[in-house]
Amino acid sequence: METSETLRILQLLADGIDPATGEVYPAAGPYQRADVVRALHAAIRALETGVRDKPPTDRPGRMTADVCERGPNTLDAARSRYPAPEFHPLLITEVTRMLQDHYCIAAYDLHGRKMARPLRPKGENWLFDEFQPAYRPGQVVNVSGWSARPEGTPPHNLDDMILKRGMDELEVWSGEELFSAMLPSAYETIAQLLDRRPLENRYVIEGTECRSLGGVRTTRKRVQFRAASNSRLRLHFEDADGELYILPVTCDGLRTRFDPDGSGLGVRGANDWLDTMPPGEPLVLRIGLTRGYAGNDGEFNPRRCYVQINGILSAHPLPTI
Repeated sequence: METSETLRILQLLADGIDPATGEVYPAAGPYQRADVVRALHAAIRALETGVRDKPPTDRPGRMTADVCERGPNTLDAARSRYPAPEFHPLLITEVTRMLQDHYCIAAYDLHGRKMARPLRPKGENWLFDEFQPAYRPGQVVNVSGWSARPEGTPPHNLDDMILKRGMDELEVWSGEELFSAMLPSAYETIAQLLDRRPLENRYVIEGTECRSLGGVRTTRKRVQFRAASNSRLRLHFEDADGELYILPVTCDGLRTRFDPDGSGLGVRGANDWLDTMPPGEPLVLRIGLTRGYAGNDGEFNPRRCYVQINGILSAHPLPTI
């Protein structure tokens, strides 16, 4: 058996999927046990270590200059490098930090020409640990199979992409390349992105059929970071129609560097980063909607999907910490 096929089968088993049928194993099954999953990942790492000594074209999920001549990192060039149906490439645009060390990934589907939210095979968000290295904005990854979530509730189910297995890295773009790629498709206002103005400039009602992911174009002079009463980072900004928004920041990169209660640079550091840019410098705010929230005591009926800042794309790199 080819090493690539062995790796494919082991990865599917580690993801809790039957390699023959594509069905998800039941939670009580042997392939869902923690010790079995750890053993499978150890086997995968051992095989991949051996594969690294072979020519690069033997590595699963990799495309190198030996396979195709690398062009510029643009959407059109990447579509040419990774043609359908052999590839289904996604360009990761944002990674948001959620509760209990879970992460949500959003990506631009290069061939589908739309935003998508890739999820693990059971429809779960991502855990980054010794078995699953962290994904990050700028990665171009390949998905080998996925399905929609027709039984879900809008707006989220319209963008959800349930993967049949993990995602394989194809290449990595710089922050400036990612910004340049996503700037042309960014909307001028949040109302354009969501096809409506959010209620109280904060949320839409669960069940609303609208986009749950996208970008809004703005400039440096229209944005300012502040600290919320719960010591979480918030962004104050005014979009092109003059609407003021005060939104929570969920972007992992921004929170790691600038959360007021963290060990990073804090709110002052966040605004110092903005101050390195001219007032008219363009930015792309990555916007997302939360899943339906009923309130701490169930006081919201119907549930509310709150607007949040999933990331900020810029030609200026974030500071290191």
